[in-house]
Amino acid sequence: MLADFPRRKLKQLDTIIRLDGSLAELAYEQWWSRLTAGERSDFSRAFDVTGWPAGSGRPALWRGRSDFHETALLEIELLQQILKEK
Repeated sequence: MLADFPRRKLKQLDTIIRLDGSLAELAYEQWWSRLTAGERSDFSRAFDVTGWPAGSGRPALWRGRSDFHETALLEIELLQQILKEK
């Protein structure tokens, strides 16, 4: 799944989720567009494991109401760390 996913690309997501609203969405779309087909597949499968809803052709960055958002990216990063240790 994410065992071979570049760690630097996951770290870039840390900055993206700290942005606000539409700026975060734009940055996430740009980040997604720079992934290889294999990386996109691995990343999407990792989201599937967490039960996170799919977005339009890519995993959704946010889930929630207008006053509260949550993301699965922390769980994704934790999964990657666990897989690297094995």
